[in-house]
Amino acid sequence: MDVNYRFWVDYVVRREPAKVLDFGCGDALVVAELRARGIDCCGSDVFYDGMDYDIGGPLGDLLERGIIMHHQPGEAIPFPDATFDLIISTKS
Repeated sequence: MDVNYRFWVDYVVRREPAKVLDFGCGDALVVAELRARGIDCCGSDVFYDGMDYDIGGPLGDLLERGIIMHHQPGEAIPFPDATFDLIISTKS
C-alpha cells in the first residue's frame, strides 16, 4: 500500500465514521484495508479495461458481495443520498 493510501486509511480511522465511500476506489486497496479494520466501507468506480474483475480474486470478491459498485462514466453514484458519513477520493 503506497503512502497516499496509508494517509487515507489513517485519516478515516481517526474520524471513526459509521459508513464510508471511497469514490474512485480503483483496485479497492483502501476499501479492503478499512474493512479489515472494522470500518463499513464501500467503493464506487467506473468500469475500465485492464482491471481484474475475476470473481475469484480480491476485487471480484468485493464486487460479488456488493461492496464495490461500478458504474459507467457520467452516471450518478449508485447509492442513495445520505448513505455515507464520509466520502473520500484517493485519486487526485
